[in-house]
Amino acid sequence: MKKLSVDDRKVFGLIIAYMIVCGIRYFEHILSVANSCLYILSYRHGFTSRGLVGHIWLWLNDHTPFNLVTYSSEYILCQLLTGILFVFFLAFIYVSLRLMPEDNKRNARYLLVLFSIFSFPMFLTMENFGRIDIFLIMITIACLILIMYEKAEWLIIPLCILAMLIHQGFVFTNVNIILVLLFYKAIMADEKKRKVKYYILFGLTLVTVSVFFLYFEIFKTTLGMDVYNELVALNKQVSPDGNYYKELLQHEILGNDVYEMETKYHIENIEELPLAIVAFMPYILIGISFLKNLFKKAVGIKEKLAYLAVIVGVATLIPEWLLKVDFGRYVYSMAFYYIAIVICLMILEKTDGIVARQLQETKEMIKSKTIMPYLLLVYPAVLMPLRDIAISQTTINILRMLRLQE
Repeated sequence: MKKLSVDDRKVFGLIIAYMIVCGIRYFEHILSVANSCLYILSYRHGFTSRGLVGHIWLWLNDHTPFNLVTYSSEYILCQLLTGILFVFFLAFIYVSLRLMPEDNKRNARYLLVLFSIFSFPMFLTMENFGRIDIFLIMITIACLILIMYEKAEWLIIPLCILAMLIHQGFVFTNVNIILVLLFYKAIMADEKKRKVKYYILFGLTLVTVSVFFLYFEIFKTTLGMDVYNELVALNKQVSPDGNYYKELLQHEILGNDVYEMETKYHIENIEELPLAIVAFMPYILIGISFLKNLFKKAVGIKEKLAYLAVIVGVATLIPEWLLKVDFGRYVYSMAFYYIAIVICLMILEKTDGIVARQLQETKEMIKSKTIMPYLLLVYPAVLMPLRDIAISQTTINILRMLRLQE
């Protein structure tokens, strides 16, 4: 495997510099009540969802001389985890540059810069600092690296089980890119043995995450008020202001439907979404054009199915958009999916693949219709950071200004 070129090293250094700037600019130095709650859920009272991380944390609290069930301990842990997440982001970028065919590298660098602009600010704000999503993204990146290297890919199954034990929402927000790439490799394989291998990997991964999801959402038992009150007390103990995360605890411990409790957030989503669509419209239009032409380039049923899966894979997020309120997280999940899957496909297809050719054509189209095309590369930085319920800090600021004028 070749070393990074001079241009690769320049881009990688620029991305590291941007990462440092993000840490200075966007880090809000607070762990929210909601995110602190995720480290006190455990399996002590039953095999409940989202319990793995908290179970390990509470086990360490019991078996070390340190008091870890405090706000300051969780805050330090989340700082460490954020640093590890950034290492995973850099690892994905580095591996992508090393494995990328030379003819595809120039366009791949643009995509990796775009990936960095979305990713590094995401988990520094109060809403997302320490959020359990960071584990899911690290696991997803690990799976993508295994797929790109085509080494030890059987590890994808235990990694996905691990992700489901951390948060069953993985089935909607993250596993899509893994499943689509496995399906793509299965359907596009020429050798029968290779085809069978990837269909088995795809099938086992799909079945595994589905079984865990069904258990945690449908078949798990509620734990009762005694456990609820115990966890309320623990959440108050580790929160920054002595409060607790009512919605999460009622859903996970008592099994309550919290849709109506989140009505005010649904209203905020409805108000902000049109502004966010307008703000991201250039990328929506470019993305639609890219995907439409990508599908047109596919020849035969096999290729059509493969690229159709690439296009619609992000549809796993639809239940989240309809039933939940964390629109900022879902926008990030969509950006992660499409940017990362294009990068992975450019590596898997080698030189002169359909994806690489369509990306080049899309770039030429942008250059022919835009006076300053490079602005499209840096414009997303204006919309950062993405939040959780709020999509973009910029659009939420505009919404607040409009409210004041009413």
